[in-house]
Amino acid sequence: AAYAAWCEDFTDQINAAGFTAASRFMFPSIRGGQSLLAHAEFLCGIQVENRRIFDMLLESEQVALPRTFADAGYETINVQPAMTIRWPASKVFFGFTRDRFNDTLPYTGPWFPWGFMPDQYALQLILDSEVNEAEAPLFVQYIGVTSHAPYSRIPRYYKNWEDTQLTGAYDYGTDSKVYDIGWHNYVGHPEVEEAYLATIEYCLQTTIGLLGELDRRSMVIVIGDHQPPSLMKRMSGDKPPSRDVMCHIMSNDPELMAPLHEHGFGPGLYPEDDSPSLSFAEFRSLLLGCYGR
Repeated sequence: AAYAAWCEDFTDQINAAGFTAASRFMFPSIRGGQSLLAHAEFLCGIQVENRRIFDMLLESEQVALPRTFADAGYETINVQPAMTIRWPASKVFFGFTRDRFNDTLPYTGPWFPWGFMPDQYALQLILDSEVNEAEAPLFVQYIGVTSHAPYSRIPRYYKNWEDTQLTGAYDYGTDSKVYDIGWHNYVGHPEVEEAYLATIEYCLQTTIGLLGELDRRSMVIVIGDHQPPSLMKRMSGDKPPSRDVMCHIMSNDPELMAPLHEHGFGPGLYPEDDSPSLSFAEFRSLLLGCYGR
């Protein structure tokens, strides 16, 4: 109910930025963890149910979406604030032409779980350094970090995105919310659901705010990679735990949005509760079917 209310509230902001939205439920093969498997499934178009399949995928000739876009002349950039090691598969298999991992995102403020820095800070950095001055078409993957467990600190959201780069912008005491939750007491904590929802509200707010910072023809695809661990049963109520997550697609080009409505994406940010969900493994072929020409 809270998420549905936020979706309604943010619709005016989307329209004011010149964008429209379409959404539907989707589901990965995994649940409650193993994000990298969900990411690979989404990008590669096959079910990735476990690490064994993931490792076999990296040795296969399957063509991931970033490589498809790179072959079409796009600059493909992989932005992962929480990635602290070199990962050759990003370029060798997935086809990203450039990586922006933690060591190339110069954040010096206090640590935020789970990815060292708030999402809005990292996204503004990428806007300044990669997006705003780019002449070539771009495929940018951003792996969000603020909504990751244990949900203990919710950053302040800045309406003026440039303020995120100011010294002291994220000092202790500037947070919008703080929860006494850590890995030692995360499971069963009485405030964990409230804290989780607070991170999701922040991420949704940041996503919608990003649209207003884009002055180029754009499509923004936002997807949750899996249901939250230890919260699935509590948030499902009497219903069986679901794998469904939300997928929002937003664009400032009506021609790009039109094919989505023919493939099960409903208008706005919240699909009908009884609408059928799409597997992550089906998304790659759906996207290329809509825009492959």
